Amino acid sequence: MKPKTTISSAYPWFFPPNYDIASNDEGTLFNTKIRKKKIKHAFVFPSRGIFYDIAISIKKLLKKENINIELNKPVTFLKKNRSIIYDGFPELNNNSKKIVCVPVVPLTFSIGQKNKKIPLKPIKYYTGLVEVRNDIKSDIDKFTEIITSSEFAYGLTRISLYSEVFNLKKKIYQIEFIEHSSEPNPDEQVKKIILFISYFIRFKNQNALNIKLIGYAFVRNIFRPNKTLIDKLIKKSVNFFEDNKKNVIFPRQITWPINSNKHLNYATEDYKKIINNFLKNKN
Repeated sequence: MKPKTTISSAYPWFFPPNYDIASNDEGTLFNTKIRKKKIKHAFVFPSRGIFYDIAISIKKLLKKENINIELNKPVTFLKKNRSIIYDGFPELNNNSKKIVCVPVVPLTFSIGQKNKKIPLKPIKYYTGLVEVRNDIKSDIDKFTEIITSSEFAYGLTRISLYSEVFNLKKKIYQIEFIEHSSEPNPDEQVKKIILFISYFIRFKNQNALNIKLIGYAFVRNIFRPNKTLIDKLIKKSVNFFEDNKKNVIFPRQITWPINSNKHLNYATEDYKKIINNFLKNKN
């Protein structure tokens, strides 16, 4: 690896202007603009609501609700006479109701499937440039980059304001997308992505020349598990707890890493639709 591609990790953005980095990475170029005072950079420290405050509030709430949390203690689920046994946690081996909230893949290690290999499938990753003309206002321009996931633009992962990074007079967006089973032809995939982007832009007049593709290219392969195999693991996990569904519930079979906001949304939805009734029903 060349030194110029790694030097950015040694020199942070707040070094004086005489320190420069020979890199076309958008983050590096953005930080260079800050050092040269071409743009203003600001940040905010909240006086309340930071992680420390949130953690204290959560501890108080759990204590109030008589909920105990055990940290760094892995649980192994065992079956004995069709009953679920919690190895290492004898206090859980009673008739009280249990809710299993573990993603499918790590859960398979806890129910005796740890020797199951999970092969990864290569997925093509593309990047491209899109030029925009005759625009009045664009919601996309409010952000340096946008992480996306939409059924209206299969495979689109990110939109970046390319022309802002490289000080170009023309307005150009960079798109990044992966191949998708719902649209195997990348040309058609790009057309739908461009149409999707156009929904967030107001133009002086509506015509086909307002937004067009400059070009796109294959970048690299990324890897993910085979969906058929994951579906089999989900089925095995659900079946494992099936015999004890009166006392044990496995409400959502999450198969991918998700952020805290999705965790909260899914937990709220599951509680309203499934968990609340489960807890109300008697053994």
